[in-house]
Amino acid sequence: MSWAKHTYFILISSITFMILITGCKNDSTNPVIPPPHVIWTTQSSGTSQNLKAIQFLDSSTALMNVGIIVGNNGTILRTTDKGNSWLQIQSGTNENLYGLHFPNSLTGYICGSSGIIMKSSNAGLNWEIQHLDSSYILFSVYSLNNIYPGASYAVGSGGVILKSTSFSNNWARQNSNDTNDLYSVKIILNAIAAGANGTIIYSNIDYDTSWHPLNSGMLNNLNSIYFVNDYVGYCTGQNGIVLHTSNQGLTWLPQQSNTTNWLNSIKFGIDTVCGFSVGENGIFIKTTNNGTNWISSQTITSEFLRDVYFLDEKTGWAVGENGTIIHTTTGGE
Repeated sequence: MSWAKHTYFILISSITFMILITGCKNDSTNPVIPPPHVIWTTQSSGTSQNLKAIQFLDSSTALMNVGIIVGNNGTILRTTDKGNSWLQIQSGTNENLYGLHFPNSLTGYICGSSGIIMKSSNAGLNWEIQHLDSSYILFSVYSLNNIYPGASYAVGSGGVILKSTSFSNNWARQNSNDTNDLYSVKIILNAIAAGANGTIIYSNIDYDTSWHPLNSGMLNNLNSIYFVNDYVGYCTGQNGIVLHTSNQGLTWLPQQSNTTNWLNSIKFGIDTVCGFSVGENGIFIKTTNNGTNWISSQTITSEFLRDVYFLDEKTGWAVGENGTIIHTTTGGE
C-alpha cells in the first residue's frame, strides 16, 4: 500500500471512529424521553350541567359498553362505546336528577327533585315518569335483581323513603323514623341508608314498613354507602370520612382516608378489593387492600366530583360539576 493510500485509510478510519464515539456519547447524555404517564383524560359531555351519577350496564352482556350519566335540568347522557362519545337522551323533564341504578342490563331507575322517579326498560334509551311529589327531593335509588327481584327503594330529603316491589310502577311511603336528609341507599340482606348528621338506618326487606337506627359513631354528613357483599360495607362523607363495617352495618369503624376533602361517592370493583372514592376539589382516593390503606391523589380537574364508577380495577370514570367527565385506564394512578 502506498504512503498516500495508507494515510487516507487512517484518516477515514479515525473519522468513522469519532462519529461512533460521538453518537454513543449523545445517546447517553440525551436519552429518548418516553411519553408522560397519562392517568386521567377528559371526555366531552356536551353539556355544562352539573352531573350527579354514572353507571355502566352489566359487563357480562352485549351491553357492557353502554353507560348512563344523569344530572341537573333533566340531563341524561348515554354512551355505547365506553365513553368515547356521549349523546344526550330526551328525558321529558327539567327536574334535577341525582340518583341512578340499573339492577340489570335493561331495567334502570333515576330519581331527583320534586320526588321524581323514572324507569327505563330498554337499557336507558327511553324513560317514563313513575312518580312525582314536589314536597321532597329524592337523592338515591336502588333496586335488586336476584334474591328479591324488583325490590326497590328511593330515599331523600327530610328522611323520606319510598319502596316498590316486583319492578312495579307503584311507590309506597315508608316510615324512616328520622327527619335527616338521606343521601344514599343500598340493599343487602336488609335495606340500608345513610345521610346527614351521621345517620345510618336499616329495614328488613321482607316485612318491615319502618326503619331502625344504627350507630355510625359520627355526626358528620354521610353521602355514600356501598357493600361489597352481605356483610362488608363502606361509607364516605364530610371531611374525608371513610367508615367500614364487617357485620351488616351493626357497627362502623373509621379508616384513614388521607384527605379532609368531602367524599361524595364510593364504589368497589368487581374484585371487591379495590375501592375508589371521589369528591371535593377533584379529589380521588383508592384502596387495593379492602380499605386498610387509602391513597389520596389529585385528578386533572378541581371540579367537585359527584360520582365514580369502575368496570374493573383499571377502567373507570368520574363525573361532576359543569359537565365534567374524566376517564382512566390505569386505575387512577
